[in-house]
Amino acid sequence: MKILTRIARFVWNQKLVTLSIIILVAVVASALLVHLIAPFDPYAQDLVLRNKPPLTPAPGGGIHLLGTDPLGRDELARLMLGSQISLSVSVASVVISGLFGTTVGLIAGYYRNWFDDIMMRLVDLQMSVPSLLIALLVLYVLGPSFVNIVLVLAVTRWMVYARVSRGLMLALREELFVEAARSLGASNFRIIVRHLLPNLAAPILVLATLELAVMMLTEASLSFLGLGIQPPESSWGLMLAEGREYLTSAPWLVAVPGIAILLTTLSVNIIATWFRARTASTSAVRGGEEKITSEVEI
Repeated sequence: MKILTRIARFVWNQKLVTLSIIILVAVVASALLVHLIAPFDPYAQDLVLRNKPPLTPAPGGGIHLLGTDPLGRDELARLMLGSQISLSVSVASVVISGLFGTTVGLIAGYYRNWFDDIMMRLVDLQMSVPSLLIALLVLYVLGPSFVNIVLVLAVTRWMVYARVSRGLMLALREELFVEAARSLGASNFRIIVRHLLPNLAAPILVLATLELAVMMLTEASLSFLGLGIQPPESSWGLMLAEGREYLTSAPWLVAVPGIAILLTTLSVNIIATWFRARTASTSAVRGGEEKITSEVEI
């Protein structure tokens, strides 16, 4: 009963966050279960049904709730398939860029040696060039594919994690619990992994949540420009690109994936903002206790 009471209180007090969680869960569920819950085969074509409006009855039974695309494929099934690919690209690129960038920031901020100077100058250099421009140039040379898109997105965003983790590390390395660990003979590796890394987990997780929305928008932009996901696969950006030619005659071809991108990225940003505020308030209250615990458990 206590759990149900807490859930009900959370839903009542955080209505917008709850709605965002519901939207995100629905998107993830549709991505994972697309081949089980999709109303039609997302690859099945029927030129007789091309560009049909929403709520069009299907000849074999059922209804095309969101209409059909220029090849007669069900728009809802394509949308669900697109969520699978868009989320896969976004999550994979966030994981790769987050792991690499955080590792670089930890090492650079803790040791403050030549490695720090080189990596920070590299970060400054890369941040001076638009990420989308780098992605377009690399994909134009290597060619668009799932793996190339993930790697390009990771390469263009790792420096954000490096900056944040290095800044946090510069502040934490001077704390008393770190000095206590050094005085008791703890190795640098143990200090980083056991004492410093846990203090970076919450800020990096918030940053990764925000970056998920950025990656999704970037992937949609690349697919819209023709250097992202390629047919016959589907992504929300590719659906926008395919529907722009029919904007006046079949506006739902652009509206459906556009609304999906809007709601998903907005939900991710709302959840990340709430989590950041929650983490900040919790850290302010429990920060002293965590430092004392770290000193005792060296």
